[in-house]
Amino acid sequence: MTVQTREELIPLISENGFTPFEDVRNYYKASDAVDKALTEDEALGSDKEFMLRAVAFNGSLLKHAHPSLRSDRGLVLAAVQQYGEAIKFASEELRGDKELALISVKETQWALGHLSEELQDDEEVVKAAIDAFESDMEFPLMVVSDRLRDDKKLMLPLLKKNGSALRYMSTDLRKNRECVEAAISQDGESIIFASHHLRTDWSIALAAVKKIACAFMCLPIELTDIPEFLRDAIKVNAGVIAYAPFDLRNDFDTMLKVVARNGECLQYASEALRSDPVLVAVAVQQSGTALKYASDALQADPTIVKLACSPSD
Repeated sequence: MTVQTREELIPLISENGFTPFEDVRNYYKASDAVDKALTEDEALGSDKEFMLRAVAFNGSLLKHAHPSLRSDRGLVLAAVQQYGEAIKFASEELRGDKELALISVKETQWALGHLSEELQDDEEVVKAAIDAFESDMEFPLMVVSDRLRDDKKLMLPLLKKNGSALRYMSTDLRKNRECVEAAISQDGESIIFASHHLRTDWSIALAAVKKIACAFMCLPIELTDIPEFLRDAIKVNAGVIAYAPFDLRNDFDTMLKVVARNGECLQYASEALRSDPVLVAVAVQQSGTALKYASDALQADPTIVKLACSPSD
């Protein structure tokens, strides 16, 4: 690829040119051309006028700027407005500039990892990063200060939106009942990140498995081995039967109650019970698709098939 001159590159990155969304292929082709030119000609990286055009077109090109220009606030501002993570190429001083930080983290949460320690401890900056990307807030929580991870006022609302964020909370917040309850109300499996004391708490553990059956596997064995707890867990979520010992999955009365609530749980019954016409009839009435878990003989039984084709509401 031939290195293009400054004069040849300027039309490609002019304000009157295309945007990335209009022509992705040509955008990246132009970006590659500028990147190559800046790599080959260090003097071009000292040309402020050219670099302003370049970073406004592709913020990541700030990496080629002369160190003196990486301390130029106007240039860095243009770069982070186009590509938030370009803040990582700015001078140490500007990586501690709160206004630039806010612009950066709102464009991409990854910018937070390149800010000064002071700004990673700034509640407004951290909240801006999290609010901008609520569906994926875990990275900001990985890099924020320990002080903010221990801030209940800041963290509690986050746990209500993303329970798995509990893993990044301070030890004290993972011991906090209100925080753990908020987390499991959104994601039952997040109980695995709670303190051992709260993971063995009967009511909290039941709330977790009620949310999702597999949360049962996140609980301490000293709790799950208690027969009364297992039965309570099955009462709040029939799907917990999948993790029950064979004697329960082979117990007619237990399985009858389970499949009456969730016919699909027939799959966890013992082979003998999946051949029981009474149990299978109840299961397929609750969920017609449970028929596939019945024994071969019952799958061919006209009465059972009829029940499966017209399950109860």
